Amino acid sequence: LAGQGVNCGVRNLSDTIFCEVHACIVNGTGQGGIQYLRSSKEEYDPLTTPDSKFENLLVPSFYEHGPIWDIDAQKKTVFRENGTVVYPWHKWQSGNNGSSTQSFDIWITFEFNAQLSALT
Repeated sequence: LAGQGVNCGVRNLSDTIFCEVHACIVNGTGQGGIQYLRSSKEEYDPLTTPDSKFENLLVPSFYEHGPIWDIDAQKKTVFRENGTVVYPWHKWQSGNNGSSTQSFDIWITFEFNAQLSALT
């Protein structure tokens, strides 16, 4: 749950062995969604990385965003040497429509076995 304009935390899942997608139940302003750096190789510094570096992927109500983790030529998940999934830095960013009436984004995260995440 996030009110207008809330950054819900930037992360790259460097300690995670699963894949995840977020499904939006309610997109309060219609402008919220996943924001991510273009490449998993891009560095992120919370003090110096501007929001303009993030790609914006709007996720409407009742939709999910699909994979943002790295995928190889065989359409399989890419893993780090420690067995975790390679992700770019990303966050849920709720929209802001400038209204004085508060609205909220509500979403759910689905986590699944990365070994079973080959795309077709």
